[in-house]
Amino acid sequence: MYNAKLASLVTRFSNLIQAVPSFAAVAIVVLFIGIGFTPAVIAIMLRVLLPIIKNTYIGLFNVDPFLIESAKGVGLTEFQIIRHIRLPNAYPVIFAGTKFAVILANSIAVLTALIGGGDLGSMIFEGLQISILPNSGRTCL
Repeated sequence: MYNAKLASLVTRFSNLIQAVPSFAAVAIVVLFIGIGFTPAVIAIMLRVLLPIIKNTYIGLFNVDPFLIESAKGVGLTEFQIIRHIRLPNAYPVIFAGTKFAVILANSIAVLTALIGGGDLGSMIFEGLQISILPNSGRTCL
């Protein structure tokens, strides 16, 4: 069930992609796909999925080997070991990756406003524009 070559490939790929700055990732997506909402979503998904994949892998395969051996000794199948031993022990690491992914998604959403992605980034830029312009006729708190 465990493939070391595939795991190594996925880990190396995620480390490589994670090393690319967010602005460069958005620029690369725009280069290949264009400007608009779809490239913005793709850029966000690329940045969000990698920490989740990486932390899930680390969490599932860094469980205490004595727990795995004990589960095998009791007679649990591989699926039962994953469900009852590996997943519950990996939850903190998986959720840490998810929390980091949410932060990354917010930061990329701001950048995607520059390529016409809309939504959160546009609202932030509109708010900055209103508060920066002194003679806009609007007041800011």
